[in-house]
Amino acid sequence: MLAEKSINDSSLIQLLNGLKTGKAVANVERFGISQNKFSLQNNIIFRGHRVVIPTKLRKQTLQELHASHFGIVRMKALARIYC
Repeated sequence: MLAEKSINDSSLIQLLNGLKTGKAVANVERFGISQNKFSLQNNIIFRGHRVVIPTKLRKQTLQELHASHFGIVRMKALARIYC
């Protein structure tokens, strides 16, 4: 599901294609991070060891992180570890 959403995410498609082909992406600076900090595994974009969450999954991801009721500090820490 994550790979499918990444492929269909209009904000990630240029970065995804650039990572596949090895070509530089002109507007990757909007992320505030250079392209060489991203990698691609099975059509899922990573920044280091963190997954780049497609736009359509961000709300669901936050809801799942909040579902555990750890509180905002713990929830943010979990998000920073994995996302």
